[in-house]
Amino acid sequence: MTEDNRDADTGKYRQTVSNSDILDAVAALEPASTAEVGDCVGLSRAGVYMRLVDLEKKNQVKRKTIGRTAAWFIN
Repeated sequence: MTEDNRDADTGKYRQTVSNSDILDAVAALEPASTAEVGDCVGLSRAGVYMRLVDLEKKNQVKRKTIGRTAAWFIN
């Protein structure tokens, strides 16, 4: 039987990638595309995008849109 990665109390999935991991990836790749950050930390593009937007709201990263691509920077 495999171990479920859900919180026993809430049923929500636990984060396996910390915000620090994402910030480290952005810093190393700067300017970093969403896909590059996702590849670096092992998350889908959609999953890492949601986390980056959350970090942007907390003023930890900033985004510049170039065409259809978001470039992420440490704030």
